[in-house]
Amino acid sequence: MVSLLLVMMIVLFILILLSMPITFAIISSSLIVFIADPYMTPWLMVTRMFAGVNSFLLLAIPLFFLTGKIMNSTG
Repeated sequence: MVSLLLVMMIVLFILILLSMPITFAIISSSLIVFIADPYMTPWLMVTRMFAGVNSFLLLAIPLFFLTGKIMNSTG
């Protein structure tokens, strides 16, 4: 399990260094770990993805970016 976490972090940092947007880098590195894990079934993968997104704290991140874009465009 630790090696999968290490692989995810390395892939994430490589994708960020290649100037991929953060959201796509996180999604790509997570998908690589989901595919590489032999115990991950498709149903378990979908369940974990929805459980991770179902959080009010994670909802604040895209809303923070949206607020910044609105303030930047309106002056």
